[in-house]
Amino acid sequence: MIKNTLVSIFFLIVVLFLASCDKEEEQGIHPIINNNIVNNSFVLGTMTDSRDGEVYETITIGDQTWMAENLRYDAPKSYLNPDNPSVKYGRLYTWQSAFTACPSG
Repeated sequence: MIKNTLVSIFFLIVVLFLASCDKEEEQGIHPIINNNIVNNSFVLGTMTDSRDGEVYETITIGDQTWMAENLRYDAPKSYLNPDNPSVKYGRLYTWQSAFTACPSG
């Protein structure tokens, strides 16, 4: 159920992003402020995990900021997906390790 909810949220974000890109391209408007793409409904940006220096894309909708890609922090009891062992797709975490893996904020 959580996986379906996350997939639905991701799909909604992609649809919103694509819809907003079409409007901006039609109008010839590409507002970029401090490497963040700004739209009336969301802001795309980045965050750097101070623990390992990894840079992640983020999306801010309203007053909530979300990571726009999978976490790659190498926490104890985390592992790469054995079916697709690439750090590009993030790591898998146990319930307990997820609490230490998630960056502050």
